[in-house]
Amino acid sequence: MVEDPNLFWFGLILWLGGTGFALSLVGSKTQQEEMITRQYDGDDLL
Repeated sequence: MVEDPNLFWFGLILWLGGTGFALSLVGSKTQQEEMITRQYDGDDLL
């Protein structure tokens, strides 16, 4: 009975960490796309 809560918290932390990692990957991809579009906008101004 003592190990069950530990496994629960371990799985919860793993799930939260994996979700945060996936969200950070998606966020970094969108930021890279925004930077690329901004570079093209700068080229249009130049």
